[in-house]
Amino acid sequence: SQNIAAAEYWVTHIRQPVRFADSINTLDQENCSIFLEIGPKPVLLGMGSQCLLESQKLWLPSLRSGVEDWQQMLQSLAQLYVEGIEVDWAGVYSYNCANKVALPTYPFQRERYWIENNKANYQTKALSQAKKIHPLLGQRLRIPFSSQIRFESQLGIHSPAHQDHHRLFDIDIVAAASHISLVLSAVYSGWKTRNCIIEELLFSRPLVLPSKEIRIVQIVLEAENFNESSFKIISSVPGTENQDSSWSEHASGKVRLKQATSAKPTASPELEKIQQRCKQTVTKNKFYLDLYQAGYTLGTAFQWISKMWVGEAEALGKMELPKLPDEVDDYQLYPGLLDSCFQVLSRCWESDNFLGKTDRNQSLFIPFQIQSFQFFHRPRSNRLWCHAQKNHKYDEKDGILAGELLIWDEGGNIVAQVKGFEVRKVSQEALYKSLQPDLNKWFYQIHWQESSSPNPVISSEKTGTWLIFASANGWGEQIAKSLQQQHQCVLVYPGQGYQQLNERHYELCPTRLEDFRKLIQEVGHQQTLVGILHLWNLDTTIDALSKAQELSCGSVLHLLQAITSELGVELPSMWLITQGAQKITDVAAVQPQQASIWGLGRVIALEQPELNCRCLDLEVGVKQEEAIKILVSELLSPDIEDQIVYRQGLRRVARLTKARLKPENKSKSEDKVIIKSKGTYLITGGFGALGLELAQWMVTEGAKHIVLVGRSEPNKTAVQKIEELEKAGANVSVLKGDISQQEELVHILEQIEAFLPPLQGVIHAAGILDDGLLSSMKWEQFTKVMAPKVQGSWHLHQLTQHLMLDFFVCFSSMASILGSPGQGNYAAANAFMDALVYHRQSTGLPGLSINWGPWSQGGMAARLARSHQIRWQKMGVDSITTERGLQALSQWLNQSVAQVSVMPISWHKFLQQFEGKSIPPILSNMPGIATQNQSVPRERQKLEEFKEQLKSLNQPRRVQLLINYLTEIVIKILGLSQNNLPNPRKGFFDLGMDSLRALELSRDLKSDLGIALSSTAAFEYANIEELAMYLETILPCQEYEEDPSEPSDKVSDSNIFLSEVSQLSEEELDESIEQELSDLKDKLI
Repeated sequence: SQNIAAAEYWVTHIRQPVRFADSINTLDQENCSIFLEIGPKPVLLGMGSQCLLESQKLWLPSLRSGVEDWQQMLQSLAQLYVEGIEVDWAGVYSYNCANKVALPTYPFQRERYWIENNKANYQTKALSQAKKIHPLLGQRLRIPFSSQIRFESQLGIHSPAHQDHHRLFDIDIVAAASHISLVLSAVYSGWKTRNCIIEELLFSRPLVLPSKEIRIVQIVLEAENFNESSFKIISSVPGTENQDSSWSEHASGKVRLKQATSAKPTASPELEKIQQRCKQTVTKNKFYLDLYQAGYTLGTAFQWISKMWVGEAEALGKMELPKLPDEVDDYQLYPGLLDSCFQVLSRCWESDNFLGKTDRNQSLFIPFQIQSFQFFHRPRSNRLWCHAQKNHKYDEKDGILAGELLIWDEGGNIVAQVKGFEVRKVSQEALYKSLQPDLNKWFYQIHWQESSSPNPVISSEKTGTWLIFASANGWGEQIAKSLQQQHQCVLVYPGQGYQQLNERHYELCPTRLEDFRKLIQEVGHQQTLVGILHLWNLDTTIDALSKAQELSCGSVLHLLQAITSELGVELPSMWLITQGAQKITDVAAVQPQQASIWGLGRVIALEQPELNCRCLDLEVGVKQEEAIKILVSELLSPDIEDQIVYRQGLRRVARLTKARLKPENKSKSEDKVIIKSKGTYLITGGFGALGLELAQWMVTEGAKHIVLVGRSEPNKTAVQKIEELEKAGANVSVLKGDISQQEELVHILEQIEAFLPPLQGVIHAAGILDDGLLSSMKWEQFTKVMAPKVQGSWHLHQLTQHLMLDFFVCFSSMASILGSPGQGNYAAANAFMDALVYHRQSTGLPGLSINWGPWSQGGMAARLARSHQIRWQKMGVDSITTERGLQALSQWLNQSVAQVSVMPISWHKFLQQFEGKSIPPILSNMPGIATQNQSVPRERQKLEEFKEQLKSLNQPRRVQLLINYLTEIVIKILGLSQNNLPNPRKGFFDLGMDSLRALELSRDLKSDLGIALSSTAAFEYANIEELAMYLETILPCQEYEEDPSEPSDKVSDSNIFLSEVSQLSEEELDESIEQELSDLKDKLI
């Protein structure tokens, strides 16, 4: 109304009581059941709920700290919608990029949801009820030949039910009282006794429960003698519990059974005397309102205090059973009751201004340790008393408070006694940080592990032809001589075009696919190719970068395409040889231009595993005789290693290992990278989301001069962000230019030198994507992606190497380390940058290459199609938030390493893609590898049984069995439900099969059945049924005479028909039958 603009309104508002409680009660009388707070924090909701403790109301915030604004608003909106509130959905989505999608007019997902009312379900239900699992303790794990007692449960924000009633700063944290209750339940379950003493109880780390996940929680009790055991409470994320490093410890201590103690229950104190000393009374509503405003959000399960008496350094609390979401009898000591007793102790610290010390909404006190907790028996009534006394031990120590507790029931029976209970101050920031993943688990590096020399297999018979792409140093000819006893050899040299020099020598152009096809047609069709040795990288130089790319990546790309198209499925092994491409020792030189082939090779190994692609790096300056000996030995060896280097005659193989941050050396603070206000910082790819976030981070760190470089003009979002940076006091220069063009970068650096302070740091984050399988990728796609990464980083290095830079950071990708199907060009480009920073460091220049996993809000991965992002997620590769990524960057900037990988990977999930197959050797040291390797023999046995079964069946049944097998494979690849079976006659493309998934299908067929199909097999055969019929013709089978009594091809049709009918509801089935009868009637008429 207009009153809000009048001065009288505001005078009254300031001077008169607000009458908030009266207003809430009036709304209650008007039958208001939903309360929505419009504001940045749900402060009034807590006050309102305290006014209506006995009423069932819906309290909804519009915003909540710690939760993204849009997410919180949608959650509250969803609850309003469920309650029947009409929502203007068009208005909801009018301010974002959501598009309206028309649903198909036909039934497209036939998935059953009917509940089968059968005997088996009743038996299952009866068994689950007979074996009721404790809501907090979970179930006991049986550990043979061990004295350990171990229980495991799954905790979430709603499980157990009371957990939803305990939050600190709106963060779901398992209460310390829940840990104690867990120990008491474990003691009773393990030893059938309640009387015990918990000692030296330390709460080492808060157990924080994420909003969308559960935690696997275990309590482990280890007997130290007959009556005493140590214990610890640990947790892990589901899917990683087989990895020791994934477990976090939250509490530990010792527990002694009552038989080992002489302690007896203390007599309950006299209430009247305590109440005489404690003359100040505190009501329930007032007390819990104070706690809420301090940051403790407690529901009724943690609100047992009905009244409190407060005195000098002591307090008395009267406990009464509140309304609970679960059963008190399920626990030895209900967590909410014990926590309420701890709350009484908070009033003993009034002189220390306990609530004031929490710095309201900045920090609060949480339990740290308990010297002794003696438990006598379960409460024998729902009314109890708690007497709390302050311990003056820490009066002079800031941030630590201590006290003692005695708990008894209304019959005077002592329930528990607590001594040496300590709480310590923790900031809101620290609690929010505990929600974030441990970044140390994301850091990896390649370790070159020593390996024994291979054992070559020598044969007296010639067994095929080697195709050698010979280098100018004569190694190819010498290797051919060494191999000629067992193999014929054909040598190929780079030239201007295709030419056969003589019977065993050819010349071709590295960038012409047709030349390679002619070569394979000429050589591969006349002779059996058993191996390819590629030596052209040895002729490359860094000064001729474009030619180097053509000789290395260009020739290998076209070679692969010619082989796969001309030779079909029987492919030779491929060896890619480099010299100085990998950094092993500090003294060795690095050849960045040769490193790209390693990134490409890692992708070839994933896309075309039948090529058995291997990369081998020799040291610069190795003698020819030694090099020939090494190479021949490797070529003739059946060893499985696929990433090999030799240094000083010693063989090493690649292993992915954990990378660890070195502790900061305070005595060398001058070595720490500090963002300087008087320096200039250059960010390439600066107009993208990631580049702008980097600029924001630098400004926050103190940078005043930022140069953003991009190929095109910044869009509106970028312009707005730049304006915000300038308002924050930064001078942001927006320079347009293509850094892959040297003259354009020269112009950019000249402008910096002329108008800005000295350049202090470079972050090279520019890059583009043009994904595709190598078998169909054009060379133009390759060079397009290589340009900003290869030429761009090289020009940046050359043109800034005379400057005194503090850092030179290249944003690389995990694709260059682990490979990534469909991104051979991108992996090769990033592998160059990885080697470049080693080259810089070898000359005394700063350099850091970070092989990032996918970023969630920027970077290359954010530009991928949704299907590709989902594929990463299914493989266990999580995305990196901007905040976590920048935190990792700041940590590694101050390390002396040249390369580190930041990859949030769940190895349990990631390794599942190799189920039943050999795992790449580089991953041999990853957690969970032993378990995965153990599954290989079992899977192989199943497949052998499957193939034997195929042999024994007639043609129609073989086809049907293959249809079933292919259906299972397609379900796994597409991530479908077992209830959502694909129609065998529906096209692969219509099912959602793309080129990458088609590649997975062909790889699975190769691994399972030993059938090598092309990567496009899913598109060469229209659907599952056609592919099954083709496979049936090429798989071995026994001679089988057709029996007239055996089912014919109609069996396959009828099975498919029955499968489709089984997905129909009764109503749909009736309609279908009526339609068939109607059609039949029309025909008869």
